Amino acid sequence: MINKNVIIRDDASQPDFTDRWLIEGNKYTYYVTIVDPIGNESKPSESVEIFLKDETPPTAPKNLSTGAFNGGIALSWNMSAELDAAGYNVFRSVGLDREFKKINTDIVKPGTPYYFDSTASSSQQYFYAVSSIDTAGNESRQSNPIRAYLKDNVAPDPPSNFSYKIENSMIVLKWGESEAKDLRGYFLYRGEKENVVPRIINAPTMTTTFIDSGYKKDGFAFGGKFIYKLTSVDSSQNESEKITLIVYAPDVKAPEPPLNFNVKNFKGRYVELYCGGSPSLDSDIYTIFKSTEEKKDKKLVEFSKTPFVYKDTSVIKGKVYIYYASVIDTSGNKSNSTKKDSIFFRDFSPPPKPRYVNAKVVGSKVVIEWNRAIDFDFAGYNVYRSDYPTGTFIKLNDKPIAETKYIDATGSEKNYYRIRAVDTSGNESKFHKTVQVRNNK
Repeated sequence: MINKNVIIRDDASQPDFTDRWLIEGNKYTYYVTIVDPIGNESKPSESVEIFLKDETPPTAPKNLSTGAFNGGIALSWNMSAELDAAGYNVFRSVGLDREFKKINTDIVKPGTPYYFDSTASSSQQYFYAVSSIDTAGNESRQSNPIRAYLKDNVAPDPPSNFSYKIENSMIVLKWGESEAKDLRGYFLYRGEKENVVPRIINAPTMTTTFIDSGYKKDGFAFGGKFIYKLTSVDSSQNESEKITLIVYAPDVKAPEPPLNFNVKNFKGRYVELYCGGSPSLDSDIYTIFKSTEEKKDKKLVEFSKTPFVYKDTSVIKGKVYIYYASVIDTSGNKSNSTKKDSIFFRDFSPPPKPRYVNAKVVGSKVVIEWNRAIDFDFAGYNVYRSDYPTGTFIKLNDKPIAETKYIDATGSEKNYYRIRAVDTSGNESKFHKTVQVRNNK
């Protein structure tokens, strides 16, 4: 019995009953009995068979994913949880706004939720979707589409007949076309060493000629050996094997001067000279020259590798030296010289401070005396005066004083003095102490 309560007879209406909890795809048999007021039940009526057709589609597959491999695109998704699952259909389109067409010939079995699309073309964007099918033939809506791209990994054919000629110091390169069907263009490389040949054009060029105007766009007047490499590039960025061409450009110009030439005093011990390389490609021998006020230019040192650092230990403190450099190329052409760099060579160690300083009034003047300071590059003394012992001290002499005595014609007994020794490099000693003028009256 499927009714919970007895259905009361009502002669005014036709008795009926609705069975709501049925499963689609099942066959059901029904019959009716009559019950009297005291509970006696009649024999069953004639039975009626009803088949409830399954018209409810299954749920769409979830978590569709793709992976690109050589030869095709692999798809996988979650297995259907439907009890009456019969399999899956796979759909493909070349755009979200284009028709999705079924690509599987046979239904994909319910226990194997994956598919390999071997008909996918390389360098083509695709969108895939999957649907579920139940045993009644009902088909779900398609899953959310997912994008896939099968990259082309096959390199194109290289170009042919790579050749050159030189016109007005420019290198004119030519080559034959590649036979690649999806050709995007050509990449060109240039270097001076076989293992260092960088690319010299940013994007592929479709032309089969190229005029190389050099590093500074003014040609190759300085000459040199150049290694060119050329490749074909397809629409998937696959690059062909490199073909090589070696070019010898003649030297028709003198090299450019060396770069970054400078000199500096290294702690008063020697003069350090730094010379960078010339931008010219065929630079060979570099020369540094030296001169003083007494002597004209003299070759100091030669070298062939840059950057170059040289220590000139033949300098004398207190003198001015002038340096410059030039370079000769492999063809014997000589460059202009670098800018001349002069330096006053000095040390940085101050001389000893004078001691036993005393100042006294003599007549209308102040006489200051002190003991001699001894140093190998001694130049003299500086005298300083102030109105206060800790005030600002002003130097009184224009040039270093050689004697150990100084007469201050404008001084008075109110003044204070300090004495400092000076060497030929201009280094000044510390003062021993501040002295006050002594009045002999």
